[in-house]
Amino acid sequence: LHAQEIIVSWSPVALLAGKLKIDSVTIAELSIDVLQADGSNAPPDDQLFWLQIPLHIYIESGELARLRIAAAEFENLAITGSIGHGRLQVENMVGQIAGAELQINGELTGPAPGHLVATGSWQLPAANLEGTGSFNGDIEELIVTHVMYMPEEVSFQGSMYGLFTGPTLTGIVEWAAVRLPGAAELYANAGTFKVNSDFRSVDIEGNSSLLLEGWPEAPLQLKAAADIQGISIESYVLDVLGGQVSGVGRIEYGDGLHGQLQISGAQIDTRLMQNKVPGYLDFDSTLLLESVDIFALDVTTANALINGNEFSGRGTVHWRDGELSAVDGFVLAGANRVSADVKLGLQLVGAIDANLPDLALLWPGLQGSMDAVVTLSGSLAKPQISFDSTADSLAYGSQSLDTLVLSGGIQASSKLSGKLVATGLATGQQQLGKLEFSLAGTLAAHQAQLNMTGGIVELELRTTGGWDGEQLTQRFKSGWVRPDGFDVWQLDQSPELKFSAGGGQVDAHCWRQSAASICIDAGTWGAGHFQAVAQVDGFALAALQPLLADGYKIDGTVDANLKLRRDSAGLRGELHWQQSRTVLGYADDIDEFYTELDEVQIDLVSTEEQTDFSATISGEAGLTLVATAKVNGPLLEGSPLVAAANGRMPSIGLLRPLLQRVIHPGELQGKLTIDLDVGGTLGDPVFSGGAVLADGVLGLVGAGITLTDINIAAKSTASDRLQLTGQLRSGEGGAEIKGDIHSEVNAEGIPGLVADIRIKGENLASVRIPDLAVDTSPDLRLKIASGVFDISGAINIPSARAQIHDLPRSAIARSDDVIVHIPEREVEEQGGTIVTGDVVVQLGDDVQFNGFGLDSRLEGSLKLTQNRGGYLRSNGTVRVRDGFLIGYGKELRVDRGTLTFIGPLDDPLINIQVSRESFYEGRQYTVGLRLTGSAQNVKTAPFSRPAMSDNDVLSFLLIDQPTGSGADASGAALALGLGQLFPGDGGMLGLDEVGFETNAANEAAMVAGKRINDKVYVRYVFGSLGEPGAFRIRYRLGRGFSLEASTGARQSLDIIYLLER
Repeated sequence: LHAQEIIVSWSPVALLAGKLKIDSVTIAELSIDVLQADGSNAPPDDQLFWLQIPLHIYIESGELARLRIAAAEFENLAITGSIGHGRLQVENMVGQIAGAELQINGELTGPAPGHLVATGSWQLPAANLEGTGSFNGDIEELIVTHVMYMPEEVSFQGSMYGLFTGPTLTGIVEWAAVRLPGAAELYANAGTFKVNSDFRSVDIEGNSSLLLEGWPEAPLQLKAAADIQGISIESYVLDVLGGQVSGVGRIEYGDGLHGQLQISGAQIDTRLMQNKVPGYLDFDSTLLLESVDIFALDVTTANALINGNEFSGRGTVHWRDGELSAVDGFVLAGANRVSADVKLGLQLVGAIDANLPDLALLWPGLQGSMDAVVTLSGSLAKPQISFDSTADSLAYGSQSLDTLVLSGGIQASSKLSGKLVATGLATGQQQLGKLEFSLAGTLAAHQAQLNMTGGIVELELRTTGGWDGEQLTQRFKSGWVRPDGFDVWQLDQSPELKFSAGGGQVDAHCWRQSAASICIDAGTWGAGHFQAVAQVDGFALAALQPLLADGYKIDGTVDANLKLRRDSAGLRGELHWQQSRTVLGYADDIDEFYTELDEVQIDLVSTEEQTDFSATISGEAGLTLVATAKVNGPLLEGSPLVAAANGRMPSIGLLRPLLQRVIHPGELQGKLTIDLDVGGTLGDPVFSGGAVLADGVLGLVGAGITLTDINIAAKSTASDRLQLTGQLRSGEGGAEIKGDIHSEVNAEGIPGLVADIRIKGENLASVRIPDLAVDTSPDLRLKIASGVFDISGAINIPSARAQIHDLPRSAIARSDDVIVHIPEREVEEQGGTIVTGDVVVQLGDDVQFNGFGLDSRLEGSLKLTQNRGGYLRSNGTVRVRDGFLIGYGKELRVDRGTLTFIGPLDDPLINIQVSRESFYEGRQYTVGLRLTGSAQNVKTAPFSRPAMSDNDVLSFLLIDQPTGSGADASGAALALGLGQLFPGDGGMLGLDEVGFETNAANEAAMVAGKRINDKVYVRYVFGSLGEPGAFRIRYRLGRGFSLEASTGARQSLDIIYLLER
């Protein structure tokens, strides 16, 4: 012990009573060095001998400015308590250590092992941490409880052993949820860890769950050991993003932060990072720490399977002073390669190289190829950058271009250059032509020019401007836009446009075309505010014609005024729109219509307090529509709504363009009347009244039917649902429609209208085309919402007639010349409604099939299902009843016939047996064929009772005699040169094909075929009784072309082109 500056104030009189009362004691510094025990100074048996002071010492006020025990230092200690006669009592002790404020009280009694009862608390104000706990029990085994507030509660329960001989601590740390330090909202939930410590190091092992805002919860398992020098992570496993991240490592912090941590990921589901990127990722990497400010992530391997394509790569990323300092690595995807080697320091050095010959491997729907090189030099303050890029046949969705060339850069003198040329630009079916952009000058002063030619719109813009380090300024020197087939829109002024990180502004300017104009007032925008005013006078709607789909026509003029403003008072806006003599038209192969709208007036005024809307449309033949709406408050779900719509459409033929998006309508008639009031709120509207369609007629061209007497009403009486009722007729049958239309919030939290409809009918004429007539009795439920169409229920088919005249795939019909056009590439990605369904189809008693020589009745049922994003699946059995196969002047009955559906609708399992009775030399024979397998892989096998060779079966099928009868089929075949196909008495082993095809009389004719070599194939088509057979010899010319010669009752020579897809 070593003490400095001790000042004591005490009362000697108390010694007469065997007490030493110290009124106050102050010590500037007290140091205690704990010596290691050896043989000469071994500790006594009673570790608490020092409590056996025969004198009772009481300290009323003790102050210790600094206390050092080994390496631990306490400051500003204040104590009140006593010692003596085997007891130490601390009434109160407060102090500071390492920035923490301590408070302790308790009692220790001897002799050994002694008993301790103490409580304590602490605070660490700088970190907003505090805790409280207790010690209770013998010195050799103390029960320790402690609660720490971070501010979330973390508890410890355990035991401390050998307080004076070699203390150790063991126990369990638990918490419900703790937010970890940092800017991100990262939580550790449900933590449970075992702790073992000898107060020189600590071992921890347990588990928790990490939860980062916006990410799924990730269970964590951790085993580590820490001491005053650092922490060794023996293992950690984090179940995250559908996979696992794991590793080991050692981080030193005793002499500055340094070390490394292995980070390996397996089967990481990339969809959980970006739902449009389905796939899995594996990687191995190491976090290398040189100091707090210098560290790197070294990715030794990375492999991914994304959208069915393989990606791989490796590289290293460096940080210094919290900022990216270097990148070196590459990524491969098939033949595509992207590499980077860049250093960001006092000097900027490096390059980024992309060689992408197959962009389709990088993203679904993306097509084309690209090469790009970016070279960096100079410094971050004065960078020098050059780039060159070329691309061919780029396409994504409905956007495409033929070629792209991009080059430019920034030189040492801040000289700026850039050039872009894109050809063959297209969006959907619209051709935009060629786009050219050039840039020259310096950052502070440059000129730019943009041109577009050869498409639906041509334009030219010229600007000058500069960058001053904070703001980009561009002044338009000239500009014009010319829609295809219209006059030029000319820029009337030279407005200035300014951009900065905080916002921007634009000067007032106008675009003029003869008497028409579009004028934009001076406007500004920035964080939390913007202002825009636009005035349109005499704009010709026909200028929008190139943007419309094929068949649509529009003409007329528009005058409009738009005002938008956002500031501290909220968002305010006004729109006033008026059309003059508007002509709408649509024409297709079936019908065309044109209608003139006399008046189209729309007015909208919106503030944070109220929104008012009104619209009036009137036209020829009595077309009228008047709508009003008022929302009290902001445009939120709970704001009160009052709205009304009244109108009359004398013919729903005006709706043909809308129906054309769903079906191919033929005749379209009907009168639509609207009388609707809406109340409630925006998110929960209440309807009164509705709409009525009367005397409707709808022709369905594809199905060959016309729906008549369509009368549908959608009405409501002060509720949040429109009740749907109606009926229609088709042929001799009819159907009733019931359901409702209501507002519903979808999975993304967006409200929208949902239709829930039931259709129940009887004997509806559903298909009437030359080869197929079907009547149905549906009982279906339809749920229709934005992007969703779900159908369920049952369809009974009481009557159907199918007459198939086309030849099967294996036959070659006499044909005219055929020219097939294949597009070079498909650029439009068809987005569509998600269709789901669960429908049972039941065949009735009058379902007839006639074709390929087969005349039969079908019965059975199918269950058709389609899951979200899946394919149409089927399950069920269709049976062939009362069937006959007609051929060779004879009938083969269908003994059994089933089509079993257990998956795709176009590939059922087949089990069909046809046969007939034959008499020869007074004995009866049953001969026939069995067809098994699947529809796309049919296997045919002859059979007989009693058993005979396959050749004899075929002979009996043709001429009711075995092959050895002298006038047999084999002899006839030999006479025609076909005998080489049948090897002696060996049956059919020499044939490559035995099957049926339909002849001109719609009878089944047997076909036998044999490949002679890789270019020649010979087929013999057996004729019916009284009809000769025919030879067909096909010679393959190559590249899909073949030459086929046919002999028999007719002779022909055909050139055939086979296109496999």
